[in-house]
Amino acid sequence: MPYAAERPPLRAALPNVRRRPVSDRDADAARARQYSSPLTHEGELEAAFRAAGLRDVEARPLAIRMHYADLADYWQPIANAQGPVGDYVKRVAPERLKALAEAMERAYRCGGADGPRSMAATAWAARGRV
Repeated sequence: MPYAAERPPLRAALPNVRRRPVSDRDADAARARQYSSPLTHEGELEAAFRAAGLRDVEARPLAIRMHYADLADYWQPIANAQGPVGDYVKRVAPERLKALAEAMERAYRCGGADGPRSMAATAWAARGRV
């Protein structure tokens, strides 16, 4: 079964919820934090090291994989307001949370059955000399 490894289900679901007639500025802000945090884009960490006076700076991406047993394993920490997406979820009105959970479930399942999924996350690492 194909996995949506580069786009975790909740991130995929947020735009679907946003299309509802009522604007959700909190969802917009949550997406902005996820996709435009400082030092998360290629070259930014390396540039910061150079700006700090380090020489021979090298940067590279580090990839990790998160494994989930099933939908509940993925959704429960988010529903319990863990992490940055959980911060958004805890402020969502109950009727909108139901729509968000349904959209996220569709994204998680990707047309298939519930079950294990593996998703990738990437961070940047850099090193340099003083």
